[in-house]
Amino acid sequence: MATVLEYIAAILPRILFSGHSILALWLLVQLNPNQTIFWPFCIGLGCLFLESIYTVIFRKGVEYKYFWPSCFFYLGTLVPITWTAELRLLEGRLNNETMDAKKTMPGGIRVSQEELKKLCEIGLMLIIILSRWLLPRGSITRDQLSLLLLEYVAIAADILELFEAFEDEQVSNNREITLFTLGVFTWSLLQFTLVTTSMGSDKSQQDEADIEEEKVGVEVSGLSRKYLRKAVEAKEKQKQELRQLQFENEEAEKEMRKLELQGDRYGIIAAMFMQDVPFLILRLYLVFTYDFFKSTFLFYIGKNIISLMLMIYRLYVIHFHAKDKEIIIEKPNGFRGLSFALIGARRFKSTKNSKRNGVRKQGLFSPKLSK
Repeated sequence: MATVLEYIAAILPRILFSGHSILALWLLVQLNPNQTIFWPFCIGLGCLFLESIYTVIFRKGVEYKYFWPSCFFYLGTLVPITWTAELRLLEGRLNNETMDAKKTMPGGIRVSQEELKKLCEIGLMLIIILSRWLLPRGSITRDQLSLLLLEYVAIAADILELFEAFEDEQVSNNREITLFTLGVFTWSLLQFTLVTTSMGSDKSQQDEADIEEEKVGVEVSGLSRKYLRKAVEAKEKQKQELRQLQFENEEAEKEMRKLELQGDRYGIIAAMFMQDVPFLILRLYLVFTYDFFKSTFLFYIGKNIISLMLMIYRLYVIHFHAKDKEIIIEKPNGFRGLSFALIGARRFKSTKNSKRNGVRKQGLFSPKLSK
């Protein structure tokens, strides 16, 4: 049963998506009047509205496990607006027009085409990160969510740095480079819609042996060999059950480990071919073709190379070495076994004493003895 907070957490990100999309589309129409080509951009908004109704009402705010559809429809609205703003700026640069001129909007707000572009690009990254944080976690653990948000921040910084190349006049006036950059930008944004960390993220509960281990700390005084021996005999059946339980937990954890490695594999492949590989190709092309040697640009080239090397190494480790790795479940050691025996002996002694006390009370107050 979904709680009120879960409904709120599901609705807020979609409100952010819709509000930002409507604002960007309204500014685009105001900056470019008498244009009807912009109205198809509302298709993404309509799909986002339908998806919101279905998720909130029929799915009770529960998000999808491997895909983020609301973000996909949000990108379907914002990406075309970003393309339009960038291409308008390109036409202005080619025609030697000043695109920094601000236009007064209804309400006295003054906005330029350059500011609309920044609103789309920077605002898109910030809203995606914030919305992912606000969404219900679902099957993702808090640890996985924190790692996912940190990855989103790193990805957003790398994506936004792509447009730094437009600061060079030779690059910014090239239509092919602009289209190629926008294409890479759009392709890299699709990785935000994938949720690979949810694989193998089912929460495991502690077994009975772990719960008993937390109860260690029994006093040894007052226990004789007789009670201890009987308690050990009484624990033999429990040992068989513990072995069976440990075997089942071992198999379950091995299966979970396989799912986690599978999710890591898909996440690495998606990051390689949706970000680092196309980014590295674009940046190397700009360096060798236009001599675009800038410190931060060269830093991100090195970052992409090192990231690819580490990802390839990670895939190698997962494929060739993860199969030999066995999940070791800690077996009860001598102290733990002794603690089980002491717990049982203490319970056995208390049970026997209670029976004796009951017999004595029955003898004292028996009608036969009173005669």
